[in-house]
Amino acid sequence: MKKVHVISLGCSKNLVDSEVMLGRLCEYEITSEIKEADVIIINTCGFIEAAKSESLGHIFEALNVRKKGALLVASGCLIARYAQEIKKLIPEIDIMTGVGDFNKIDSMIESKITESKRNLYSKNTLDSKKDSNIIESKANFEVKKDSKNTESKGVFIESKRDSKLDSKPQPKVIISSNKVFLNDNEKRVITGSKIHAYVKISEGCNQSCSFCAIPTFKGKLQSRSIDSILKELENLATQGFQDISFIAQDTSSFLLDLGVKNGLLKLINAVEAQGAIKTARILYLYPSSTDFALLDSIANSEIFQNYFDMPIQHISQRVLRDMNRSYKDVRFLLDYMKKIPNAFVRSSVIVGYPTESESDFEELCEFLSDYKFDRLNVFEYSSEEGTRAGLLKELPKMIRTKRINKIKRIIAKNQKELFKSMLGQVFPCIIEGKSEVSPMFLSSRDVRWGREIDGEILINDVSFSLLESLGNKDSKNLQAKDSNISQGKDSNILRVEDSNILKTKNSNILMAKDSKNTPFTSLDSMNLEGYFNVKITESKDNILVGKVVG
Repeated sequence: MKKVHVISLGCSKNLVDSEVMLGRLCEYEITSEIKEADVIIINTCGFIEAAKSESLGHIFEALNVRKKGALLVASGCLIARYAQEIKKLIPEIDIMTGVGDFNKIDSMIESKITESKRNLYSKNTLDSKKDSNIIESKANFEVKKDSKNTESKGVFIESKRDSKLDSKPQPKVIISSNKVFLNDNEKRVITGSKIHAYVKISEGCNQSCSFCAIPTFKGKLQSRSIDSILKELENLATQGFQDISFIAQDTSSFLLDLGVKNGLLKLINAVEAQGAIKTARILYLYPSSTDFALLDSIANSEIFQNYFDMPIQHISQRVLRDMNRSYKDVRFLLDYMKKIPNAFVRSSVIVGYPTESESDFEELCEFLSDYKFDRLNVFEYSSEEGTRAGLLKELPKMIRTKRINKIKRIIAKNQKELFKSMLGQVFPCIIEGKSEVSPMFLSSRDVRWGREIDGEILINDVSFSLLESLGNKDSKNLQAKDSNISQGKDSNILRVEDSNILKTKNSNILMAKDSKNTPFTSLDSMNLEGYFNVKITESKDNILVGKVVG
């Protein structure tokens, strides 16, 4: 069986597109080893400079390590933004597809393989659009121009090529059309979880933030129908996915493109009425399209968690005006969110915007110190070609670095205080098997939290009575805590951390023995997954540890 290796970069919306591509390649075995793959797909991100560099780095790395005859596919936002530049920079890429043809990836790969077998590709570099082997949408792959009608410089492509690549044959490139793909119940291979899945409710964005290039390659808002989303939820539920994160570039504008007001509120009510899933949360609310009625709908829901993810980008009214964001005072919305019982408020801010003054920055610092978001991301301003802000003179790098470091210290302080306040409390959580931190720990998260982005609670203790009720009567209560095995106060408790202690051969099962020389099976051998109550027992250096109590 042929093998495929997929690298999905950037946001969760990109991940959904990667999962759609995997769904189309069901005849391929998914491999984690890039050198074994017959097809390598890199789903790129082109949001900011750092993301572009990361995407290009993965492409060059794939070219260096791929086996002979393996196809390299580059897809996603970076390709949508810079198809012509990348085609010239890296002609070794076999297939380039932007954000419009994820559901056609199988036919594109098959076409490339068929043409290769017929020896239709020349060994020369790609030098003309007249070549009949190039499938290209001329209208959609024009070089972006800024407001001064000058071609963007594409400074991001200054990545170093490996000299070995230049001596290799440079095959032709198949380039797809660049329309925007709107998922409508395409088959997906959900990755990373047996419980959680993302559901994309729309594509594109009608906002016009001065710093953001997303609308230039994702286009205007395109919403799915509520019926389409409900059908996807039903399909996911039958596969065991009970926890859903609803995502889009701007979720709170859902259905506005179709002339429907309060679309997200209607979706919430429809999901409640359907009852196919157990828990859910909504990401990427936009301030100007979020109102108290929407927040109340979330708060009153039995399925949707009181999870409020609304990127504010700044708090200064002057900076928000310059960013061309709705500069109504978002404090009213944020305060309303925080007053909702059991609320979890998440946001992001941009530091170092070209017109951000010292007083603007200090206003932001003061607000963040006082408000104490449950989670907060901070981004250093990235000048993007094709945006209005990209024409402004940037603040010195030294100032931007100094400011972002100060915000990071505020975030760390707030996070430490928050985690400390959680000690001794019990939270409904989702356990998704072993943690990547160590196989000695189970990985869980507060049911409100977004998967991966909001962290995890490490489980090193499960009550013996719970194990018995779950049918694990041969298991004992072990804690992955101390540096060696020691008998706890309870004769049924052993404390274990070292993964090499009494480890059985050819197995990930860690065995220990009690005073009667009876084997114990540790958490390392358990495959505990699902919804449980977890008591927070330790908090240190922004790490939470808990015990499953029910």
